[in-house]
Amino acid sequence: MTYEQYLEELKALRTKREMEPCEVSMEDLEKTIEAARYTASAMNAQRIRAVLVNDKDISKKMFDGCNLPTKHQIPDHQACSAFIVLGQEEDKEADFVLGLDVGIWIQAIREALHTLGYVSVDLHTFNRNIYKELINLDNFYALNVIGIGKSNQEVRVVDASEGGTFKDENKIHHVRKLTTDQLIVKKI
Repeated sequence: MTYEQYLEELKALRTKREMEPCEVSMEDLEKTIEAARYTASAMNAQRIRAVLVNDKDISKKMFDGCNLPTKHQIPDHQACSAFIVLGQEEDKEADFVLGLDVGIWIQAIREALHTLGYVSVDLHTFNRNIYKELINLDNFYALNVIGIGKSNQEVRVVDASEGGTFKDENKIHHVRKLTTDQLIVKKI
């Protein structure tokens, strides 16, 4: 893979909130965790655990438990078809290092999902009480939720100089990103 191809793959990993109902196999969900297990882990502690959900009824309830009133509330007909809940043992203390590991896992899972033909949305805001009841694990503390589905929504990355995030007349979602020069504060 060339560097240019790698950049195109990263651009394609944009969050897509407009999903279509689809089947997500347990085998595909397991493949994403297989990919994540090969990533770096602080001090090789490997503290993250996952709950995989592709049951339609539970997925609907999980969607309702994460679709809180926000700027990007998702309509029911565009709900996620499956979920991966990342967490840890409840009696362990969450810390900054664990947050780094979660971020690394999310990126690996999103890349694996993309390779398998799915899209994802990272859901940081969810009702932990609803999730605890649905997951039904006494010693599991949910840290992050990834919603999964299929989408035909087109998302393009544009330079921040082109204005804010917007949908154009063709319903293409444009996401602005700072340029490389804007991100580098100093070269030594």
